Amino acid sequence: MKSKLKPELKPLELKTKSQPEPKPVEVKVKLRSVSKPPIAKPKLKPGLKHSGLKAKLKPIPKLPEVKKKPKPTKIKEVKVVAKPIKRDPKIELYNKYEKKNPGKRAVYRGKETKGFLEWKEKYEKS
Repeated sequence: MKSKLKPELKPLELKTKSQPEPKPVEVKVKLRSVSKPPIAKPKLKPGLKHSGLKAKLKPIPKLPEVKKKPKPTKIKEVKVVAKPIKRDPKIELYNKYEKKNPGKRAVYRGKETKGFLEWKEKYEKS
C-alpha cells in the first residue's frame, strides 16, 4: 500500500477587528427630598380653651319639637250637571242614510250627494 503524505498545514491567522471596550454608562439618579412625617398636633375641642384648661360647657337644653296638627281636609261638593246633547235632525238623517247604504256618503265637500237627495225624497214620502 502506498502511503500518502499529508502536506503540512500552516496555521491560519484570522484578521479581526478589535472590539472597543464598552464605555461606562453614567446613570443619573435624582434624589428626592424626603419630607418629614407630620407631627400630630392636638386639635382643640370646643370645650377646651386655648390655655389647655378644660372648661365644661353647660349643655344647651333641647327645645321640645312642636308637632303640627294636620288640617282637616275640606271636601268640596261639586255638582255635575250634564248638558243634554242637542240632536240635529239633519245630521240624524245623514247618519240613517249612511247606515242603510254602507260605503256611500250623504255629504261630500259640504254638499249633499245625489244619492242622498233621491233617498231623502223616498224617505219623506213614506
